[in-house]
Amino acid sequence: MARSLNQKYSIDLSNYSIIQKIDSGGFGSVYSVQNKATNQEYAAKIIKTNKRDAHTKKMINREIAIMMRVKHPAIVSFYGYSLTDFKGKNNVTFIMTLAKNGSLLDLLQKVQKGLLDTLYDNTMRQKILIGIARGMMYLHQKHIIHRDLKPGNIILDENYNPLITDFGLAKYSDPGKPGNQTQSCGTSVYMAPEVITSTNYNEKADVYSFAIIMYEVITDSIPFPLYQEGKMTPFQFTSKVVHDNYRPNFTVPIKDSLQNLIEKCWSKDPKERPNFEEIFNKLAFNVEESINDILGDDEHSYYLEDVDIEEILSYADEIIENEN
Repeated sequence: MARSLNQKYSIDLSNYSIIQKIDSGGFGSVYSVQNKATNQEYAAKIIKTNKRDAHTKKMINREIAIMMRVKHPAIVSFYGYSLTDFKGKNNVTFIMTLAKNGSLLDLLQKVQKGLLDTLYDNTMRQKILIGIARGMMYLHQKHIIHRDLKPGNIILDENYNPLITDFGLAKYSDPGKPGNQTQSCGTSVYMAPEVITSTNYNEKADVYSFAIIMYEVITDSIPFPLYQEGKMTPFQFTSKVVHDNYRPNFTVPIKDSLQNLIEKCWSKDPKERPNFEEIFNKLAFNVEESINDILGDDEHSYYLEDVDIEEILSYADEIIENEN
């Protein structure tokens, strides 16, 4: 099975031409590329690969193995990989969905700086949160912990619908049970307290990460300005998160129901955090634990102000239909 999958997803980069560089970092670079036969555009992620680096090799193998096995409308599509880059060097290259509108991180930074040149309203915000929640629900049903859920790892398609990406740190897990994950990993702002303090954690660590993202999307605010502006050391920050229950402040008014949901998701005790099925049902269908609570009164609504409910429901239904 593994052998046939590897053969199925092995690609020849000579069939693609580079259009332009999109991003670069310590991991490598991302380019927009075009299939010469179909003219279809994709993203090519080229990873700096040192075969002597066991950790990097493990991450690449894990990412390929997971991406070959997951297919979902809220997760980036994986079309194949090459063991070399476009210059023939031994750098692993992935061919994936091209993000027409960059990452959620790009979007949030533009909003915070007042530079966004597109209509970004509460309907779009709600759909972004719904898509992430459903994609994470699917991953957890497959017993996969993402372990690095953050705005930079969520890309946006031509309709600003979210696609979860970057599975280098993802790992299969025993659902509901803390397990030895061999390492604490992720990005500090989005790391749950139990991830900071130990290697024993489960899929609820992803729920904590989602809470920080949800805060950012709804409030348009930086979650930890003192730390993110360099006025607090990493040790001070992680110590406050673990020991002082340090969380973002709500400086703009939001519905009590949404604030309560966020606060539950970033609870110190993982058992108090809801799962992504509960989160999705609240954000997409305004469903409480009781089946009789569908589309309840506005005071307890999980919809942002002035959302287009018909568009929200249509998007949620479309995701569910396309899962099949």
